[in-house]
Amino acid sequence: MTVLPLRTIAVVEDEETIREGIVFALRRDGYQPDAFEDGLTAWQRFEITLPDLVVLDIGLPRMDGLELCRRLRARSEYLPIIFVTSREEEFDRVLGLELGADDYLCKPFSMRELMARVKVLLRRAGHAEAHRGTEDELLIAGELTLDPLRLSVLWKGLVVPLTVTEFLLLRSLARRPGVVRTREQLMEEVTR
Repeated sequence: MTVLPLRTIAVVEDEETIREGIVFALRRDGYQPDAFEDGLTAWQRFEITLPDLVVLDIGLPRMDGLELCRRLRARSEYLPIIFVTSREEEFDRVLGLELGADDYLCKPFSMRELMARVKVLLRRAGHAEAHRGTEDELLIAGELTLDPLRLSVLWKGLVVPLTVTEFLLLRSLARRPGVVRTREQLMEEVTR
């Protein structure tokens, strides 16, 4: 039997009672919480290693949550981030989401709702991670090489200039050679 490692959830919250409540709920639900009371201390840890998800307050000492979110998003576009804050104004919610947060909860909030959102975001991140692994790999079919990260194509070692749509169509065909697809099926894959 394989034992999976606990998912690490960073809690960056300066209010001790809220931080401890979130940590308790995370532990109870089988996660490994890592708590921080200020943004700078959290960032110093995140520079070394990223957690699986971040629960982040906006109004933090030493580095506010908005700046920490900006830095995290620059480091990883896939890391799930949930803002929890007492700032209820629409501007703050919109700004947090525009900076890259995946979700937003206003204080006071239900721990059950927070745990449900954590679970959903981790499930989404896990699906994206699995999907991303295959999407980013070089695809080689005979003398054809496709690089999805650079959107480049080589045929017999020579660069083939293609538009993005042409690249996506070729990739779709090269993934399953010999399989007949309708125009609608191909277009659906290209527009996904």
